[in-house]
Amino acid sequence: MAIYSLNVGSIGRSTHAAGTAGAHVRYISRPAAASEVFAHAMPSQPNAARSWMDRAEEGDRKNARVLDRIRLAIPRELTREQRQELVRVFCEDVTGNRVPWLAAIHQDGEDTHNPHAHIVVRDRDLETGKRVLKWSDSPRDRKAAGLPENAVEHIRERWEARANEALARAGHDIRIDRRSLEAQGIDRVPTIHIGPNAAHIETTVQRPESKTVIEKRGGRERVIDYPKIDAGRTRQERHAEIVDLNLERDARSPDFATRARAQLRREEILKDRNLERQLITEARRLTIDERRAREGFRAQEQRAQEEARARRAEVDSRLKATYAEKKATLLAAQAAERSGLKADQARLSQRVLRVLDLTGGTRRRHEEARRAMVKAQAEARRTLVARTRAERAVLQAQIAADLDGRLRALATERQAVEATLAGTRTAAERMADQRRQLRAAERAQAEIRLEAQLREAERLKRGPEDSPKGPQPARQVVGQSHIPPTPEPRPQPQTPPPGGDALRAVAAKTFTPAPSPAPARPREAAPTPVQPQRVPFPSVPPRPSPAALREAPPAPPRPGRTSDPTGTAAPASSPRPTPTPAPTQSAPSLPPRPGRQPEAPRAPDNLPPRPGRGENRETPREAPRPRPRTPDDDRTPGR
Repeated sequence: MAIYSLNVGSIGRSTHAAGTAGAHVRYISRPAAASEVFAHAMPSQPNAARSWMDRAEEGDRKNARVLDRIRLAIPRELTREQRQELVRVFCEDVTGNRVPWLAAIHQDGEDTHNPHAHIVVRDRDLETGKRVLKWSDSPRDRKAAGLPENAVEHIRERWEARANEALARAGHDIRIDRRSLEAQGIDRVPTIHIGPNAAHIETTVQRPESKTVIEKRGGRERVIDYPKIDAGRTRQERHAEIVDLNLERDARSPDFATRARAQLRREEILKDRNLERQLITEARRLTIDERRAREGFRAQEQRAQEEARARRAEVDSRLKATYAEKKATLLAAQAAERSGLKADQARLSQRVLRVLDLTGGTRRRHEEARRAMVKAQAEARRTLVARTRAERAVLQAQIAADLDGRLRALATERQAVEATLAGTRTAAERMADQRRQLRAAERAQAEIRLEAQLREAERLKRGPEDSPKGPQPARQVVGQSHIPPTPEPRPQPQTPPPGGDALRAVAAKTFTPAPSPAPARPREAAPTPVQPQRVPFPSVPPRPSPAALREAPPAPPRPGRTSDPTGTAAPASSPRPTPTPAPTQSAPSLPPRPGRQPEAPRAPDNLPPRPGRGENRETPREAPRPRPRTPDDDRTPGR
């Protein structure tokens, strides 16, 4: 569903560190996130755009605004080409192509369900290098320059107009509105923005806990007490509370359709939350498994490194002890050697030679011997140190090789486990998407059914006269089957013959009820109750009074006609005997309908009428007046 979301910000030299503008341009245009990048009067490649922005920033004064940035949500109903064209038209509209700008559209990967665009604008005229948009100026300065007073509101209005034009051009009925719910006249509490990070943490990691944050900006500190602000609720929980509050308001609406829709939304939201609760539990379980696997491998790596360090320390201590022992032995041997040389040179003969040798050769030989011994002993000590170091290096290399092999094996195993867990998560996410789509389809079907029911209720409320099909005949429903209504009998022309034939013909008509049904065969189980059906009685003409029946002469027989069940007179063709009244037979008794009083049995038509209220028993009723005879009465029936 298309929503309105637009945020305007800026980057300045005095408010941000040097190079922030270039880093932002490179970040929004990185190939991993941006599917479409296009620009005007500046490079569109990430690195080239960053270098261009850094050079432009170096030429600004120390308190200048380097660039303005816009982040906006693109309607999901549009295609990729329509989205690109919409963003391009909007950038050209708000800038007039008089200043450099760059736009990057993010609509792939994690942003598939959240297409949006990042726009950066460098407010410097291409010809003069001066500011022309002046989005940072005060309303008074903008009005003096012939621009809309509120720059942000102007940008928001232009995006609303361009987006609605694109939606209309694409054939969509939905529109976006930059105004608040209160300005639109909608009595609903606005929801809060959750954000991708908060949604990811709560849906896949764990329930976040609020903390007190100390924010530092511009050399000042601000303490934000989030636990007091959110009262221990997460953003999704607060969002759900607002949705429930709006539904409660709609459920108390005087409009029946609004209440019905609120009830349906409440039921569907309950189902959605139950589904999301299950999916969140599964996602958190997968996250716990991944964390446990990582922690397990991390513990094994740390254990391997600790063992390697312990081996190194053991080697060092052992080599140090060996070196100390060898060094002590070597020093003792060298001391003994020096003592022997000294004792040899201190003999009497050597002392005499040094005294008698006037040239000093003996003394020089003794000095050279001592220096040679000292040199040899020092070389022996250096050799001992070198051997000890070489041995230590060999042992350390062996320990490092063992540790490296162990870490490589752990890394290979970790990659395999992570690949398995990633496959499991991908399958779970695919299944979750399918379940969400199925839930969305069920919700859409429920909404369609509700709208159909509301339209039907509205049609019935208007009445059959307002129905587009006109008034519909009533239906008679018996049980679960539909029985069409019994048609009214068509009126037939009744022309009584002269004299008392009419009275005699009317007196001959009697009510013959339907035959009694055969008794039902007893069944083992109780029969299913059947709703009784009313037997329609034939329409009869008014009954003559008893006096008229007594005074009427017998009617002559009429040839070619039998008794007319509808009371329609026909020309006489053959004589017929005077009809005798049929024996009175009671109609079959049927069980009364639920909630209705049983009808009394109807008397035959040949019985004299009972006097009504306020009617004298001796006063006879008037006989029906005969109508004029027509040529159609002489025709033979059936022709």
